[in-house]
Amino acid sequence: MNDNTFKHIDQAIYEMPDMQVVRRRKSLLPAFLLLVIGAAMITLCMTSPGVTANANLHASLLVCGWVLVLVGGIILLVRLFGKGSVPYNLTGREKLKRKEFYFETGKLPEVKECLRRGDLEALGRIPRITTPVAVLVVYRGVTSGSLMCQPLEYIPHEYVPVAEMAIFKPEEVKVSSVWF
Repeated sequence: MNDNTFKHIDQAIYEMPDMQVVRRRKSLLPAFLLLVIGAAMITLCMTSPGVTANANLHASLLVCGWVLVLVGGIILLVRLFGKGSVPYNLTGREKLKRKEFYFETGKLPEVKECLRRGDLEALGRIPRITTPVAVLVVYRGVTSGSLMCQPLEYIPHEYVPVAEMAIFKPEEVKVSSVWF
């Protein structure tokens, strides 16, 4: 168990005083589209004489239709009854995008210092790796431009925050490919 005093960013973003962030379910539209397209393909297979005349076309459309209905149904059930949600900023009326940047554990003091100073340019220049040993989790509002980030360190079986969550106002953040 962790006795760390820092609150994890995934919980802390919902408790920010100047920004009202809530949990929202992901959109059901893609699942419904897959269901409708799959059902339309199955209906086309069963009703069109041109399709039923060609056995290969009939079988292909029928299988593709059933696969789309199955995938759409599974996605719909997961999004309706699953625990997955997306952080949504009510103040800026936008979804917050999450991105993770991986660093060597030895670079954590440098990452923490850049966050403390608010120097995002220096933070962007720190070399990254592909193994998630030390992670900088970043949530960004695309239209509002606000940025929330926190460094985490992997301690067996969990990621533990090693610093307080840093919040950057839109005027402090330069839109860059480094940050999305």
